[in-house]
Amino acid sequence: REYNEGSGRCRLFPTRAVGAGQPLCVVGAGGWLGVSDADAIEVVARMGDELPDGFYDQHRLMLALVVLRRARADPAGPWAALLPQGFGRFDPFLDLLPSTFNTPLYWTKEELKELRGTQAMAATKDQREELKGDYAFLVPIWNTALEAMGLKEPVEGGDAAAAAAEEEEAAGVYALEYNDFLWAYSVWSSRSTMCPSDTAQEGEEACVLPLLELARYFPERNCKLEVDGDTATTLELVPTTGLSPADEITFSDVWLSNTDMLLFEGTVVVTNDGSYDSYDVGIALKRDEQMYPWKRDLLEKRGLLPNQNYQLRPFGEIDRDLVFALRVYHITIYEADELAGLFEDGPVSLQNDDSAFSNLVNLCKRSLKKHKTTMQEDLDALETAEPGSAKYMASVIKLGEKRALSHTIAACQRRLTSIESQWPEREMDVPKWVRVDGEEPIL
Repeated sequence: REYNEGSGRCRLFPTRAVGAGQPLCVVGAGGWLGVSDADAIEVVARMGDELPDGFYDQHRLMLALVVLRRARADPAGPWAALLPQGFGRFDPFLDLLPSTFNTPLYWTKEELKELRGTQAMAATKDQREELKGDYAFLVPIWNTALEAMGLKEPVEGGDAAAAAAEEEEAAGVYALEYNDFLWAYSVWSSRSTMCPSDTAQEGEEACVLPLLELARYFPERNCKLEVDGDTATTLELVPTTGLSPADEITFSDVWLSNTDMLLFEGTVVVTNDGSYDSYDVGIALKRDEQMYPWKRDLLEKRGLLPNQNYQLRPFGEIDRDLVFALRVYHITIYEADELAGLFEDGPVSLQNDDSAFSNLVNLCKRSLKKHKTTMQEDLDALETAEPGSAKYMASVIKLGEKRALSHTIAACQRRLTSIESQWPEREMDVPKWVRVDGEEPIL
């Protein structure tokens, strides 16, 4: 079923009632691509020995996707010769994958301008730089593997630019092209998951599943992936509870914001309650501050990092962890001496809360000023832009960020108004306080 107009996403529902443990979907051999399949391709396997931690599963699968794609495009061509016998079973798998994507990595410069001022714009730039860095790192390793297989002439000497040009020329028909690498990255980022595996040491391995991306990113998981116990060659999507035709099929409880879905899948979800809208703020302690070790320990005791991002949402209370981090950030030496160990949560002092919430208000206001459009202009764009277009999805992102920021400002202002009523004169550095045993400190 279509999720809603303009989202670019579909939802999966059973057509009839299904009992727990009864397979909804059976994926046969070749219906998914796992790391063990990637290792069966010699050029990828040879590269595996040279890849450091952090480049391992993801990049082996991406390189395998490149080989499969090029071989599928020309079954009688040289790339097909890189595949082991029997890899034709992946042809239906490849035919289910899109040839291009609608993520900002594929947008034109004019389309990217629609995201100006948003965190999605900054994230797209970071994503592109990281991808280009990975590509530049992998090309020489790819070429070395080809050379070891006798498929590429060695390159000697020359300056860096000349060497790079010679590397590409020497790789010839087997050159690793950036567009193929970008496509493989897009497949991985939108369709990767962990699949059960009888051969993997941990009992599961990274894999790519076409179509099942439709059920990946919604909370309240009601299904799981299992390997068929009899054949060990098929993958089954099995309900963990009984399902009716009104129940959406989901097998991941990972929540993604609209910004995440735009970056990785090229889609957004429009809802009236803003349940997919968010804005990230970072709180970082000053390392050169005298109280840094003490403040760091307070955060770590709560399971937080001294440099961490927190999410603002357009509804509900402000994240308690964010408020805690802000209070810790603004604690003074005087307060630390007097209150150390007494407060794991709750206000430290009126002065501390005044600083913490004023800081958050100023941060949100600065973030709002970065946007080049008003909320009304964004709403108008939703009415006129083609659903699924860059302008449409960028408007959804901008509205979501502004709603999250505006809601946070309003919540902070309520707290600051309360502080003003309790502390109108502000004649003392720190208000007096008393502690009642077993109760919250009273300011």
